[in-house]
Amino acid sequence: MEVIFTRTDDTAERIIDVSPDSKLGESREAVQMLLGLPETPPYKLVLERTEEELKDNLTFKQAGIQDNDKLILSPPTDKKTPPPEPTPAPTPAPTPAPTPSPPTPSPPPSPLDWRTAVIIGGVIGVFGLVSLVLSQNRVVVIEPTPKPSPIPPASPKPSPVKSPAPPQRPPEPSISRQKAVNLIQKYLEAKKVMFAPPYNRQVLAEIATSEFYEKAVGAIDWLQSNGAYYRYNVQRVDSVQEFVSEGNEAAIKVRITEDYTLYNSDGSVDRSSSNFKTLTVIYNMRLINGNLKIYASKVI
Repeated sequence: MEVIFTRTDDTAERIIDVSPDSKLGESREAVQMLLGLPETPPYKLVLERTEEELKDNLTFKQAGIQDNDKLILSPPTDKKTPPPEPTPAPTPAPTPAPTPSPPTPSPPPSPLDWRTAVIIGGVIGVFGLVSLVLSQNRVVVIEPTPKPSPIPPASPKPSPVKSPAPPQRPPEPSISRQKAVNLIQKYLEAKKVMFAPPYNRQVLAEIATSEFYEKAVGAIDWLQSNGAYYRYNVQRVDSVQEFVSEGNEAAIKVRITEDYTLYNSDGSVDRSSSNFKTLTVIYNMRLINGNLKIYASKVI
């Protein structure tokens, strides 16, 4: 079934094809790396549908994970230091009330004040008489106030109806699960001509790069210089347990069965380096100029 893994800040998201019986912790380790998160400390897995934190030792089936469920990788919670208690502000000292001043005594009336009042009163009386005569000879015309024309009410504009946007599905990965499986099968078949005469390095360059390529070239050089070689009988991919793809990179966790024998230069069998066994391996791969190549691997 497919499960969506995402970071808490929603900046990266991965779709993983998981087995219901696989452990949550194994998937979390691979997804932590692909989401650009540090390997340590281990992040928590939270089921978005129930907001429940899930334990690493549970399987997807035991945790109740359903197809297309979303799991959030949340960092471990740090303990926060409580904020310092606020310091109470100092109480301002009371301001003393101002002492009322004694009333200032009014100066005695001047002997000329009554004469000034008589003159001012006479002037006001003359102006009042003139105003009365002028008002009787003037015709006041009152124009009627025009009534405003009624304004028709504006028709309300209909609000546009917005259709709900369809839910967006995550983009399809550029590296499919089948392409990743085909690359692993091609690598197993190439071992027959890489780790035995003609010690073909060209076929290795077509399927490997970086650290994985350097280790394989070192093994080819040692076998060729010592005249040793491998013979393979059984080589197969038994199952795919996990698959994660993002952009031009992917990681796949597979069960592989191999039956191989190491021969020395004199034709004798080196039994310490011969075996028939089944391994669980995680392969990391990326697209380089349109070609899918393995750049790292880890046996679990």
